[in-house]
Amino acid sequence: MRQEIQEGWAHFFLVTYWDSYDSIKAFAGDNYSIAVTYQDDEVFELLSDPFVFHHEVSQVNPI
Repeated sequence: MRQEIQEGWAHFFLVTYWDSYDSIKAFAGDNYSIAVTYQDDEVFELLSDPFVFHHEVSQVNPI
């Protein structure tokens, strides 16, 4: 996760790793390029970018 402050707002960038697109679809549904949000997000003033970007990687190195 990475955080940036822009115009008084904290922006968080999150990377997750999935074993397959089927796993992503099981979590997010068939329209898996749209972000999954929750009903209470507004209570905590959480604003989500509506789009999710998926990338395939051949290797992941531990940090």
